[in-house]
Amino acid sequence: MSIKLGHELPLDTEYLTLSHRWGGVPPVRLLKDLLVDFMQSIPFHSLPQTFRDAVDLTRELGFRYLWIDAICIIQDCQEDWRLESSLMGDVYAFGRINIAATASNDGHGGLFYQETRVSDTPCLIRLQERDENQIFILAGKHDNWRRMIETPEDAPLANRGWVLQERALSPQVVHFGRDQVYWECGTKADSEFSLLAGTIPGIPLKMLQSNGGHSDYEESKNRNWIYNNWITTVEKYSECQLTESGDKLPAISGIAQRYRELLGETPESYLAGLWKGSLPLTLLWGLDSHEKFSACHAERAPSWSWACHDGLIRPLCIVEEQKSQTRVLDSETFHNGDPFGQVTGGYLILQGPLFLLKISETEVSSSFSDFVPGPISGTSTPSTIRDKDISWDGLLPRGEISRSNCCFLLITLEDYSATGQRTKISGLVLCATKLSRGQYQRVGVVLNKPMLKKNIKHLLQLGKRTDMLDPEMYLEADTKFGFKIEIV
Repeated sequence: MSIKLGHELPLDTEYLTLSHRWGGVPPVRLLKDLLVDFMQSIPFHSLPQTFRDAVDLTRELGFRYLWIDAICIIQDCQEDWRLESSLMGDVYAFGRINIAATASNDGHGGLFYQETRVSDTPCLIRLQERDENQIFILAGKHDNWRRMIETPEDAPLANRGWVLQERALSPQVVHFGRDQVYWECGTKADSEFSLLAGTIPGIPLKMLQSNGGHSDYEESKNRNWIYNNWITTVEKYSECQLTESGDKLPAISGIAQRYRELLGETPESYLAGLWKGSLPLTLLWGLDSHEKFSACHAERAPSWSWACHDGLIRPLCIVEEQKSQTRVLDSETFHNGDPFGQVTGGYLILQGPLFLLKISETEVSSSFSDFVPGPISGTSTPSTIRDKDISWDGLLPRGEISRSNCCFLLITLEDYSATGQRTKISGLVLCATKLSRGQYQRVGVVLNKPMLKKNIKHLLQLGKRTDMLDPEMYLEADTKFGFKIEIV
């Protein structure tokens, strides 16, 4: 076997792909010094077991070509990695079948686990008067039954970040589990024992894999429906792990490019994991309660993007009842030519109601607490923002936040009571960067804070009053639209 350059093969060349866990550095990988040798020959015996099994399977299925990331991307060449990672979505989307080493923890695990299979030949019983029905009795040890109801979601491969798009974009996937084989495509998932097979939860495979766009989907005429599918995709992706922190955006770039096609947008509409057309509502993501103090990686994404955090992200889906109070005036991300890959920074220029927050080491109070009266009837929640209302991002130490000018930017209002007397407010908690006038970074979010609707008019007026904020805290002020600020 040897490496073949893709541009030297006919465009209709069929090939398979492999999804696997590296589990450290594979024994064999393509390096700059090995490129010429690998194009001549790669000793089969030098490959780890998973690679050998995948090669054997490719041959058994009658195909000549197999794509493996460790061997098809020059691992010590940043330029080649950047180029190939931007094309990764197409590599898997145009492959005939994706071979998934689903049960293996590393390259040595292989694909086949014959010694633990429940049964190669199930017992078949036909009902006497209803021969169209069949009952399968599976013979196996008692301790095998728990594993029999497992799905690919329970296996080691499922929690790897790169694998999500490999699985979502491949037209057909064959999973080699510890006890059985699973297979899936955009319309169906099944397994040898047909117990609990299923496609990726929350990922619209049929929509992503459709070559004819999304005309078959009535819901897709509503752009919010597509945006909400992206939101659930991000939530699923946030459950996955990455070996390299900087891969956060590149590892989902293939799926993002597919969504761009569905939306009919330009590449510039994609902003570090968010869509320009879905702003400002999709800025309202929060960290899972167990992840609220996770580190923020400002070097890989702006503070307003979920991509600057590891751990579970809980986005807020777009609903028609939400009324946006903030306008997006300008937006941009900085990158090396690929807006779907790594970014080096970015900014948003927003305009909306802005309130001063007074933050101490132990508590938070807002500038409208003295102007918006009373607790909500029947509850003990006051009509102000307190510490318990804020989901902190963990971007800055609390002490540093308390010494800075912090604000609450009101993003949405949403009526939620049957009588229409109560409203939920959501928005961003921002901390001044002290680098430029009116420039902030996100440090937290307030989601669905209840308030009395009768107080909202006064609240909105208060959020646009210039006498409430120092001029250094905003770029411009407008009594109709509020304060213009920059978030980085």
